[in-house]
Amino acid sequence: MELLDICSSGEDQAYEFKAQGTEARKITREVAALLRRTRQGGFIFYGVDDDGTVQGADVSRQKLDPSPPELANCQREPISPAATVKLYA
Repeated sequence: MELLDICSSGEDQAYEFKAQGTEARKITREVAALLRRTRQGGFIFYGVDDDGTVQGADVSRQKLDPSPPELANCQREPISPAATVKLYA
């Protein structure tokens, strides 16, 4: 499925949209929720409004990449065992 098709179809069990400025802790909660719902995880589209409108990202990929502490620390603490997160740009 293409990105724009997913955005126009809306959120579901495997796809979650997060607008610009969403805090890392909120993204972490969504990661945990996706794991609970599907047991396989899913996809979080950062820079997409709840209505499917693509805004674009307001932060660099490096800030969201799991290797810097901001998002990585949020993932480790509330999710056990830690989730595997991959970023696609």
